[in-house]
Amino acid sequence: MKEPKYINSLNSPRLKSFEWQQPEDDKDRRSFRDILDDGCTILMIHDDDSDPGPPYHSIYTIGLYLNLGSSGKLVRKTGSDGKWAG
Repeated sequence: MKEPKYINSLNSPRLKSFEWQQPEDDKDRRSFRDILDDGCTILMIHDDDSDPGPPYHSIYTIGLYLNLGSSGKLVRKTGSDGKWAG
């Protein structure tokens, strides 16, 4: 298994006050692994918590600033037409 590309953020994050929290479950562990491997993870907020698939209300990136110095992105629906705005 290769070392994650952003492994340095685990011990020496770009944000001096940043502290990794302990993962609460496998979903957290997958998100943390994505942040360390790819630089960010994608968090999708569902319209209805009982349905894990689309449509999504909002989509966020987490980890971009920590690893790349780039602000996070937010994409969300804009009204009943279901169109997305970034």
